[in-house]
Amino acid sequence: MKKIITSLLALIFLSSGCSNSSTNKSEVKSPSDILVENKVVSYYDNPDVYKNNGFSVEEKALNSSKSKSNNVFVNKDGKVRCITILEDTVSTYKNISVGTSVSEIENAFKYENGTTETYAVLFNGNVEVNPKDTTLKKEDGFIWVNYFIDNNVVTKIQIFDALFAKTAQ
Repeated sequence: MKKIITSLLALIFLSSGCSNSSTNKSEVKSPSDILVENKVVSYYDNPDVYKNNGFSVEEKALNSSKSKSNNVFVNKDGKVRCITILEDTVSTYKNISVGTSVSEIENAFKYENGTTETYAVLFNGNVEVNPKDTTLKKEDGFIWVNYFIDNNVVTKIQIFDALFAKTAQ
């Protein structure tokens, strides 16, 4: 009887995952989300969420683009318009972060638009779409993820919606 109870307890222990020594790390499941210190933060979150996770909050796009730290640009209504990531401790969709090689971007996405300096990927929700598709009606809520490249390695990532892309130019 003791063997049965011991075996049953061992089975429960193993099936519960308690024996797994690795931590249960959160993952980014949407192109509009990032992973900061094991916490998923969304493009749609309040700017205070970013402040609480070490990001600076900029109210001028020029300050945001010149900043040397992770930051978010917010409009006059306090809405996040662009996330800029400069540190390799922050992960994005498909586990891409600063320091990732260009080949990983090329393997992760089907419609990435790349040059020697940037790669851009467009999403409708969680679905990657082809920005060169002339029949595609680009909605304001589509999400762009831009990867800035130097020596075939990501050096900066920006996440913003199509409306910001149109109005920021």
